[in-house]
Amino acid sequence: MSDKEKLIAHVRWEFPFPIMLPDEPLLCWEPQEGVAAFVPEGRIGSIQWHRQSTLFLASEIFEREPIKQDQNVFPKHSYRIVASAPRTKKEVIIAELVGGADGGFIEARPYTVANIFLFVSNLKPTDEVSFEDRANLALNNIIDIYRLFSLDPQLRPMHENDHYYTVITKAALPDHLAALPLEELFSHIEEFHFSDAVGKGRTHKIGINSIEDLAGIAIAQENMSRFHNQVRHNIQLELFHQLIFSAIRRLKRKEEALAIIDAQSAFESVIAVMLREALSKTGWDGESIEKAFEYPGKLHLLTARLNKIDEIATASGASRFLGTPLEKEWRKNLYDLRNEIVHGGRRTVSFIDAKRGIVACLKAISFINFMCPAFQRRFMWIGMALDLPHIRESAGRLTRIFET
Repeated sequence: MSDKEKLIAHVRWEFPFPIMLPDEPLLCWEPQEGVAAFVPEGRIGSIQWHRQSTLFLASEIFEREPIKQDQNVFPKHSYRIVASAPRTKKEVIIAELVGGADGGFIEARPYTVANIFLFVSNLKPTDEVSFEDRANLALNNIIDIYRLFSLDPQLRPMHENDHYYTVITKAALPDHLAALPLEELFSHIEEFHFSDAVGKGRTHKIGINSIEDLAGIAIAQENMSRFHNQVRHNIQLELFHQLIFSAIRRLKRKEEALAIIDAQSAFESVIAVMLREALSKTGWDGESIEKAFEYPGKLHLLTARLNKIDEIATASGASRFLGTPLEKEWRKNLYDLRNEIVHGGRRTVSFIDAKRGIVACLKAISFINFMCPAFQRRFMWIGMALDLPHIRESAGRLTRIFET
């Protein structure tokens, strides 16, 4: 292979948190050649919110136009929030609250321009895609290692849909650098001549969003009367409700593995509560229940708790959970998958598999809830809602990219 067939690919992204490293080439791992170069550039941008959209009207989503409000309800003045800059200690404006009907806020947002430089020794037609994949793996490896050393709560892995604009540019390898080892080659980045014409050595990918994620989800018509009745009362959601909400939110944010963990935690949480209350109703005192639930008590493990659930249910003439098709679906689609993630090191779960696991959780919980009165919760999902028909894989909102 001739030296002219070798080149450098530059993949450029912006991500929504600062990485406090010098703006100079940093040798890093990448999966194909083993070494790449990472050049972070710290920048300050702004996130802006306006009460009125210039893109389309509220009536395109909502059933009616908002009630026209008196201009006096809006703040008339704008306000700035200042703070001391971490490095220079100078007073800087970090946010501005904008008055008026079209106002809102502007917030400063530190971000990082991520430049990954890859060595390409055998260009193939499919390499335009593999450049991005290779660079993304390298970037996430850097982020994970940085998180280990900094414990920065803002950082998170970046997935392919977490970039609103990806630019990939190629540069031919100069003859006088062709023989250099990669570790030394990347110190000559300023000598490469990268293309600046899209379609001629440069490609780009633009992030998208979807109207589905902008429009929101309405309450089903058959539930509206119940909603109107309950909204007049103060309610307390249980932990399993919160964990189900978290699982669905993670699913939509493309955090599928964590969605599975949350869903299984929801199942185990509600089983524990159901069993504790049922035992109390059958005459167990609080101390005996705690002793049985604590290690090495006879109800410490989930299997023992499910067996006890079935024992209580069958004693009242109800059916069992263990051995049913729903139990098998829960075990296969959620319990086993959760164990693969937590104990087996699995990190990648598809949207379809993650949703299937959450649905299996909802159906299992709902089934056990109605096995006998001793288990029933005040609020439980039933019917078509258990299949989550409204939760579909979508592009998400562009602003999701900037959530940390």
